[in-house]
Parts: sequence; structure tokens; C-alpha cells
Amino acid sequence: MIDRERLIKLLGLLGSDHNGEIAAAGRMADALIRDAGVTWADVIAPETVQRQVVDALRAENKELREKVRRLSVQNNELAQATRVTVYQRGRRVKRSAALIIALLIAFVGFWLVFELFE
Repeated sequence: MIDRERLIKLLGLLGSDHNGEIAAAGRMADALIRDAGVTWADVIAPETVQRQVVDALRAENKELREKVRRLSVQNNELAQATRVTVYQRGRRVKRSAALIIALLIAFVGFWLVFELFE
């Protein structure tokens, strides 16, 4: 933030009759602006600078919205792939369980037959 009160006083000194006072006030005003991290254009025409900032923020907002849209599509694709994978694994587990049960039944059947004829 710029200390506007101090800047106004320094700029008022630019009308002084003493050249040294004018030079010192100019240097101090310039240092005040630089220390605030702004330029003279920011101070003199803030509407232009604000418009540029708003335009830059709108462009960034547009890019971010597009990125969110792409990520949403990607998220939906991954969710669908996950559902398919879970469904396929479930089917494999059921088939494996059925195979294990069939093998157990066959083994028990052979064992019973073997016991009967022994």
C-alpha cells in the first residue's frame, strides 16, 4: 500500500522555489512508489492498470475453468474404468469360487467312491 498522504505532501514540494528541495522530494516520492511495489503508471492511471489486472484475471479464470472441465471429464473416465475393473474382478472372483466349489465337490465325490469300494 502506498502512503498516499506522504506522497501528496512530497508532490506538493515539487512547486518549491528551492531546487534541492524539489530534487529531494522527487527522489523521496519515487522511492515511496518503488517501495510500495508499484509504478508511476499504477499511481497516475489506476483505472488502466486495474483494467489490465481484471483482464488478466478473467483470462486466468477462463483457463482454470477449462482445466476443471478437462479434469472432470478425466475423473468421469477414471470412475467408469474403475467400475468396469471392479465388475470384472467380481466376475473373476465368482468364477474362481465356482471352480473351487466344483473341485471340492469332485474331490469329495471321488473320496466317497473310493471309501465305498475299499
